[in-house]
Amino acid sequence: MNYVILNYADDGSLTHSAIIFGKNNLKLVDTKQIFNLYKFTDGDNEFYFPIKKSNERLKLEQSQIIFTEYPFLNNCKKIVSLPSLKDENLISFYKDETLLAICFQGDPVSIEYDNPVKMLSCVKPSEKIKNDFFFDLKLCLPFFYYKHQLSLVDFNKIENYKINKPEDKIFFYSRRVDEFNSELRDRFYFTNLIYTNVDEKFLDKFNAVHKNLELSRIHYGLYHLGNFFDYNNCMFNLIFESQHVDFQNDYQTWISEKSLFALLFSNPFFLLANKYILASLKELNIQLLNDEFIGNDIEQKFNNFCSIFKENSFEYRKNLFTKMNEKQIENRKKMLEYIHSPKKEVIEFLIS
Repeated sequence: MNYVILNYADDGSLTHSAIIFGKNNLKLVDTKQIFNLYKFTDGDNEFYFPIKKSNERLKLEQSQIIFTEYPFLNNCKKIVSLPSLKDENLISFYKDETLLAICFQGDPVSIEYDNPVKMLSCVKPSEKIKNDFFFDLKLCLPFFYYKHQLSLVDFNKIENYKINKPEDKIFFYSRRVDEFNSELRDRFYFTNLIYTNVDEKFLDKFNAVHKNLELSRIHYGLYHLGNFFDYNNCMFNLIFESQHVDFQNDYQTWISEKSLFALLFSNPFFLLANKYILASLKELNIQLLNDEFIGNDIEQKFNNFCSIFKENSFEYRKNLFTKMNEKQIENRKKMLEYIHSPKKEVIEFLIS
């Protein structure tokens, strides 16, 4: 079967398609005055993606240009990717086609469309939503990788990067660690624990990003160079995920760019995250520093991690770093393989 994906979504680029099909699998097969045509082949199925060269959102009145420039697409089954704000004209015009709302973003999402519009998301929506939807938390990883242009940095160039003499320290961002909630084991809670259990000489809480950049609201996804130094300087990194470790809902949780950054670089990291995030990374066979420490609860594991700076020697920590450094390199390979691979279950959802 041949399919054409008409992208009326707010992001008029190939970003959504790259997340689903893998950027390197999308082949540019033709170019015209207004549109480029990309293709993805999956067995007997062929998918075509007409993308405006101007990288602007496609408008309904421009659609006929696509079928004039590429008449063979008239015989393809249409999958229509809708904009985030409800568009009754599109729904009416394509009422006999597959209608799709793609909600790829980091924070919890809301959606204005009801059935028969399908919903594809990396963040599970509220239980009130009754759409036919596909959800996979792992899709946050390619979302942040592509959406925030982390791919501008060719990570293959640093694939074998290994720091020879890491500082005998734990690096963690000091950002928002003073936000206090008396009922949650949040960043403030674990920051107090680490200051209680680890001598401050072993802690590096400052980062390479100039403070004036943060004040200018430049997106964290642009911090490539700063993150390269931050995440590769110390033996171990401590990553605070956005949501606290006790977050109990499987909906409206997400894997943030913080975990993505940590996985892109080679130094081992302890991840303070809820059970849904940890389980999703396990699905990719990611081996975290967390699992090197005994404990039935993440706080027990964390305290045991902190104790190596009090109860163990530098040699012990260096050996642990070396062991986990090799695992971290494998973690990065597994994650990048996932990011660049076609998401088979998503594709089945699109054509079912």
